This record gives sequence, structure tokens and C-alpha cells, in this order.
Amino acid sequence: VWVWLTGVLAPLPIIFFILNGIIKESQTLIDDLEHDRDSHIRRARQQMAPLNALYDWHQALALVSQTLPVIAFDSVLTSERLSYLRTFFGWDDSWNTDKSIKCVHSALLYGNPVLLTQYIQHWIGFKQYQGSLRIDWTEQVRNSKGNWETQTRSETLNATVTKPFPEYADRTEVLHFHDAARNLVFSRQPSGMPKNETGWLGKVVLWWKKNQLRKEATNTKRNFTPMANQDFDAIFAALDRNNDLEFRLLFTVLAQQEILKVLRDSEHGFGDDFKYTKRNMVTFIEPEHMNQVDFSCNPAIFHSYDLGAARRFFRHYHAAFFKSLYFGIAPLLSIPEYHLPTEHRTVDDSDTSASFWEMESVSNHRGDSPFQHPQCVTRNLIKTSQMAQADGSQSVSVTAYGYMGTPRVDYVTVRGGDQNYHYVPVHWTEYNEVTQTSSMRVMDASFAEASTLTMQGSSPAKTVQFKSLLSVILG
Repeated sequence: VWVWLTGVLAPLPIIFFILNGIIKESQTLIDDLEHDRDSHIRRARQQMAPLNALYDWHQALALVSQTLPVIAFDSVLTSERLSYLRTFFGWDDSWNTDKSIKCVHSALLYGNPVLLTQYIQHWIGFKQYQGSLRIDWTEQVRNSKGNWETQTRSETLNATVTKPFPEYADRTEVLHFHDAARNLVFSRQPSGMPKNETGWLGKVVLWWKKNQLRKEATNTKRNFTPMANQDFDAIFAALDRNNDLEFRLLFTVLAQQEILKVLRDSEHGFGDDFKYTKRNMVTFIEPEHMNQVDFSCNPAIFHSYDLGAARRFFRHYHAAFFKSLYFGIAPLLSIPEYHLPTEHRTVDDSDTSASFWEMESVSNHRGDSPFQHPQCVTRNLIKTSQMAQADGSQSVSVTAYGYMGTPRVDYVTVRGGDQNYHYVPVHWTEYNEVTQTSSMRVMDASFAEASTLTMQGSSPAKTVQFKSLLSVILG
């Protein structure tokens, strides 16, 4: 046996020596290839640097305005524009109370103000915590011979407690301002209709919804009169409208037909995926599909050292951007009354500085870490206020609202198999609000520079750069 083992083990040092040499040679080759790769990437980045420098925060908005001239984007949402919305459309800033703006684009749609917003919404929800306790006990039982014997039993007791928990969600919403039907208030949710309305399931669901309409019409507690187009009433389902006359003036026969096309179009569009709320002169549209697109247009996401990859991403991003935005405002485009501009009014406030919406956007772009409280363990809701303005800059007060977590234990009484009650420990976290206020200085020049690609007021130099960018990207 020893002779056999010696014969087998003797060549191993030689084999290890050869393998070690191969490994070293392979590692050297890998290092050389990685060095060459990094060298080529650095060279490619240098070659792509002029193109990467042309990307702009507002290039997507400029493309949308060129493609859809009825919408014209502002360079920035100014304090003056917000004052105008408050004065003439009854805008209430309480909408912002539980929200922090991540991105906002101000525009005029057929001459009427529109805000495209992406924001963080916060609310206090509830979380269920679970705990367990293992118990053991003994019982006297008869064995197969009829004699008494002691047996050990065990059981795991479970308990739950529900406690407040801070919740956050990223959402996208379109806010539209118009003085048509100024007293009208209603809301609607996605109807849940099957995509194939002509199938048996779609027919059954539509029949059931129409049957519900008839019940609503006979409900004496609600002043509801069905429209002649029952398909529209059943699918749009704005049953809580408070002013039937203004509703009919806004949703004309043509508007009903056009909105039904939007609701039923799941091939080219996104179908019925939006909430629609009207509160007097402000309309809120929250399409689910818009939550899937980043509307910030951050130039950094386009930077690449690969021209082919940059071209593909540029086309894909802007195609998705336009499609998502177009079908997000499609319910507004479907209403002829909204094609008429609101009577032009002027406001005395000449404050053209960036509004607090834009400041929140800038703060959120920087992230939580520069502003959050040291003990914060959750996301933060960032709120801002302007402190001063001088020399083209704004001193901004940034307050981050978050929560600290304190470990707690609740003992829940549970009855076990031993017929006794036991205290099951359930560990949970108590969240208490913590805030921290910091200051941030923002130069208005940054907004002016970022806005030069908009359709209005763009400088000739930046326009030439923009056309150069399109010629390279779109080929």
C-alpha cells in the first residue's frame, strides 16, 4: 500500500509546480488585458467627452415641445407662477404637506398651466410584528400496558402586534389648471375593465357596471343623472360628481368618445390606468404608467463611452419619455374645453426666483445624507423655504423630516397546550419623528443654464449645440 501511495503522490509536487506557473502566466495575461481594456475605456471616454457635455436637463422637454407644439415648457417653476396659481385658480399649498418634490416641470398646455410632478409621499401606516415562545410541560398518560407514565410535551406559541409605521411612496402626477367648470368636483379610479371588452368576461363586467349605474340613478340620496353614453358612464365612473350640468358641459359627446378611446387603448397606449380628480379649477391626473419613467432628465444617465450604446439609450429613453407623457395628458387633450386658453391675467408679484418646489427637487437630487438627522433610520421628507436672495443666489433652509427607531417589547398573553397562559414577547420598533434643518445656497444661474434648451428664450449658442447633439445621437 505504501509503495502504491508513494507512486501516486510522488508526481504531485511537479504537477503543482507546473500548475502554479500556468496560473501566474494566466494572471499576467489577465492583468495585461485589463490594463488594455482600461486604457481603451479612458480613450473612449475622452473621445465621447464633447458629446457627453452637450446633454442637458431640458433636452427631453425641448423634444416634446417640438413634437407636440401645444405644450410649451417653462425654464423653471418660479415663485411668480405659484403665486399666479394661488391667486387665480385657488391653489392650496396644503397639497404639498405630506409630499416632497423630486422633480417638477412647469408648462403651458394650450396656454393653460400644467405641472408635471414626481414626488415622495409620506403617511403613517401600520406594520405587523411577530413573536414566538417555546413552552414545555409534562403530562401523565397511560401507556400501551395501561400503566401511568410521564411524557414531555412542547409547543411554540405565536403572537402578533400591529404598530404605527412610516410609509413612503414615489408617485407621479399631472396637475392642470383651467377655469372651465369651476364649481365641479368629482373623482374616478381605474375601472378594472378587462382589456378585451368584446370577450365574454368584458361583456359581463360592462353589463354589471351598467346595472350599477341604473341603481345609482334611482338612489334618492345621490343627485345622479346618467349620460346618454352609458359605456362612458360605466367605465369612466365619475359617480360622485357634484354638479351634473358642469360635468356635461365639460364632457361633451366628443370628449366622451375621445376619453373612451384612451381608456380602451391598451395596444398603443396604457389603457385605463389613471386616477382622475377635479377639485374646482384644478385637475389631478395620476397615471400608473408614469411611475415607471424617470422624468428628471438627469444628463448623467446619458453619459457613455460607447457611441452605439449612447444612441440606443438616448432613443429608448426619449421615446419612453414622450409616450408616457403623451398618454399621461391624453385625458386633458380629449376635452375640447381645455383647448381654449384661460383668460390671460397678470399678477403684480414679479418674483422670478425658483420656487420652493424646485428647491425641494434640488435637495432630493443631492440625497438624504447631507440633510438627515444623525439618528434617522428611515427615508426623509425634505421641505424647503427661501431665506434670502442676493447676487443671483438663493439661501435656502432645508428641513429633513425622518424617524428614529427605538426597540420595544410587548408581552402578549397566549394560552398554551398546558392550559396555562404565557407571556409571548413581541419585539417591535417605535418610530419618533426627528428633524434637522440645514442651509443650502443655490445659484439661479444653474437654472438659467439648464433651461436654455427650452423652446422659449433659448440662446443661439445652445441651440446650435442642441442640433449638434441630435445630429450625433439620432444619426
